[in-house]
Amino acid sequence: MLPPYEKPLFQYDKLQFIPKYLKALKLRIEKYPQRIDHDQECISQYNRIKNKWVEKVLGFVENELEIPEAYIDFQWKLQELRVSFFAQELKTNSPISVKRMDKEWAQILREYQ
Repeated sequence: MLPPYEKPLFQYDKLQFIPKYLKALKLRIEKYPQRIDHDQECISQYNRIKNKWVEKVLGFVENELEIPEAYIDFQWKLQELRVSFFAQELKTNSPISVKRMDKEWAQILREYQ
């Protein structure tokens, strides 16, 4: 559920959100038996976006390049997307959706190509 705790992907100012992410995980587990199909659909959408991010970040790591801040911020937005899917009652830090994430991803790729 949480991003890696190591440089270069960790941002200390984001520590304040970890309790919310843990609550979201708890809510997801509690709701899962009643929402299996919904859960699977959401995680499929999430994984589609996350896998693009992982592939790109691995490219930076394997080539020993610094990971741009936009990619680091994006990983935290992925956590917010999970909150929006599985624990909406906890609220997200900003408006978020799969459509917004796709749009932001396209923007990041344009900036860092």
